[in-house]
Amino acid sequence: MISAEEQADFIAATSRLTSELLGKSEDYVMVTFEPGKAMSFAGTEEPAAYLKLTSLGLTPEPCTDYTAKLCTFVEESLGVPPERTYIEFSSPARELFGWNGKTFG
Repeated sequence: MISAEEQADFIAATSRLTSELLGKSEDYVMVTFEPGKAMSFAGTEEPAAYLKLTSLGLTPEPCTDYTAKLCTFVEESLGVPPERTYIEFSSPARELFGWNGKTFG
């Protein structure tokens, strides 16, 4: 378990990294973190991580690079090894994603 201060630092660093990876302003990055959530992966409860990265216009090509960088980041930040980290990438249709009272479509 990490302290509240460490959580805040982790969330800020995750937001910066995501902004850099996607080449988008951090103004459009949202990060949630759920420490202590009960998880089982590969039949054990050893530390594991499940990341979801949703971004308008995301294409498959950079996801291999994103995976490597995010897995390294999670291992260095939280001690979760890459083989215990799953990442789900998605790119919703612009008209199905809303913000600030309207959709992006």
